[in-house]
Amino acid sequence: MILYLIPLFLLLCNEYHGQAEFTDHFNDFLRKKYGLKIQQNLERLDMGLNFWGSFGGKLDENDLVKRRPVIFVHGALSRAAVFLKHRNYFISRGYSWSEIYATTYGDGLNSAIFNGVHCKYVKQIRQMLLAVNNYTGKAVNIIAHSMGSAVSRKAILGSICFDTEKYLQVNTFITVGGTNHGLQICPSIIPLCGNISSVHCNSTLMKELNTQSHRFEGRSSYDIYSLSDSIIGLNCCNKNCGVLPNHNESFEVSDLDHLALLSETITLQLSLLKQTDERNNGNSITRMDDVYAEDDTVLDNDDSNDT
Repeated sequence: MILYLIPLFLLLCNEYHGQAEFTDHFNDFLRKKYGLKIQQNLERLDMGLNFWGSFGGKLDENDLVKRRPVIFVHGALSRAAVFLKHRNYFISRGYSWSEIYATTYGDGLNSAIFNGVHCKYVKQIRQMLLAVNNYTGKAVNIIAHSMGSAVSRKAILGSICFDTEKYLQVNTFITVGGTNHGLQICPSIIPLCGNISSVHCNSTLMKELNTQSHRFEGRSSYDIYSLSDSIIGLNCCNKNCGVLPNHNESFEVSDLDHLALLSETITLQLSLLKQTDERNNGNSITRMDDVYAEDDTVLDNDDSNDT
């Protein structure tokens, strides 16, 4: 049986092959401002497999950050490498290394199942947001997948996890297949679905995040969910599991599973970032057809409007 799994393992290694650690310039900044321990905790070289644990940073002092930086936040059973397709796509659309970032919380395997939305995960993502804020001098955009949505939202909202209530500068928050109201199938016998800090729809965490009277995740927020997402589901305590409260817009997809939703809606994700970063262009994306029109326009203009 193990022999049959070897080709699959090699295929996965090939798919996510790539240099994905922080640049020397970003590492130097992290060490000087926050210390070696935090730098190592964010870079996550321990994830192995050719640096699957993180990416991002300037090449040198002359590497200008022209666009608003994007931070990608993975879900449970995952790590930063799940966004390497995003990294390549964003670079092909004009982004540079200094404008795209990711770290890995947990062990990249199953730690979230046994820890739930642990405070240390929330602290790490909050630290990453603060670091990129300070490093680039710009408000950030966030794209969060699956449980990464709950982790990111808690990191932005703040709590007793933190020594400070410092405001995080987030411009646009996008959740893809996010556990915004939890998981439809979530047995309480595992910590991931416990009563306190978990993705159970009735957990203390979900109630805290979803009873806020205003949009706290960013100046703008969007959710993308699928009717075919059997991981998240559709009914969480009589709410749509993937819909983000107080959003600007919600996008429903009919035929993509949980992982395909992340990779196959990259064009939509980038278009939403462009829309909110360039309000003065008068464009508005409110349906899937608009996305393809926007993407064609970008191809024709070669990203000339991105500043």
